[in-house]
Amino acid sequence: MIIFQIILIAMGVTMAPPHTPEGGDQLAAQMVKLYDAAMDDINKLAGQALQELAADPDRRASQFREIRAGQMTREIQSKLAQLEGRTRLMVDSPLKNQINAAIKRGDAELAELGIPTDPATQAVGVSFGLVNGEAVEIIAQDTLNKTAQSIHSDLGNAAQQHATNAIELFRTLSTTAIAESSVNTAIARGLITGNPIIADRAIRELFASDSAEAQRVRKLGNKRIQVGKATMTVRAYARTVAITRTREATVTARHARLSERGVNLVQITGKNSENFCTAFIGLVCSLNGEAEVDGLTVVPLSSLPGGGPPFHPNCSKGTAPYIHELVSRARRHDAGRALRTYQKRLDRGQLLDPVKR
Repeated sequence: MIIFQIILIAMGVTMAPPHTPEGGDQLAAQMVKLYDAAMDDINKLAGQALQELAADPDRRASQFREIRAGQMTREIQSKLAQLEGRTRLMVDSPLKNQINAAIKRGDAELAELGIPTDPATQAVGVSFGLVNGEAVEIIAQDTLNKTAQSIHSDLGNAAQQHATNAIELFRTLSTTAIAESSVNTAIARGLITGNPIIADRAIRELFASDSAEAQRVRKLGNKRIQVGKATMTVRAYARTVAITRTREATVTARHARLSERGVNLVQITGKNSENFCTAFIGLVCSLNGEAEVDGLTVVPLSSLPGGGPPFHPNCSKGTAPYIHELVSRARRHDAGRALRTYQKRLDRGQLLDPVKR
């Protein structure tokens, strides 16, 4: 099979660079399930506290509200602590498997170009030095640790924000003079059942529809958090974080494998979209910042936005090893076209502009 591919390359048969988006879907699915369940638990705790508040008007005394708020806070913090522990256990194994798979894929990609993966064998016509394989394992382990910590931090902050919203909501509703037991009960039922429509109807009776308090209830009912300028569900954020961070880790590990085999150049691959990174498809970049191809300007991968794929959250762009003597004419053509596009957008300060389709 490899010999056949090399013959096709030598003949100049059109062979597009493979699209190999990095992993993360498996971990993302697990994270979504875990965090969605945890946010449900927090909503139920807030809802139960509001139900107790509304059950008996005599229990609305200031002392009761403070005691119940403190109790709910402790219960929520306990949920967050459990969530952190489960996250740490969950991240390690899938992420480690993804990194190992990425390293193996680096070997497979080199094999497709006819580069032997046996360190004891030099490829004919290709100049590269061999590096101690332990370096790849060290980089992979370091990447695993950093990525795992990043996932813990990002998702932990999201959970904490949701918990803070729940606690603030209870304090707001328990001290609002116009709050009615029936309204608080409806809001509580909406939080407990996860049905924001029930809560939404109730808050229209309690607050102006565009008030900050009303928005807080809606966000909590829908399990939504503020991330920068965007508002999204915790479910969506968990998926985004897990996928993006895992892809970052696997890209680093796979590139380390390529570098170990002396391959310094990669070509950006992926599917067309309106995102700015589509303009980079076909661009040849160097992993160590040095150009190695006569007649072709090579861009350091680290100089691209985000330092290379993934370029943005949920980015599916990837890379493929590029060896000028072995790739097809089509890939060489793509490299030249992409370089011209890159230079034009760079000169105009448009690297981050969307791509017109």
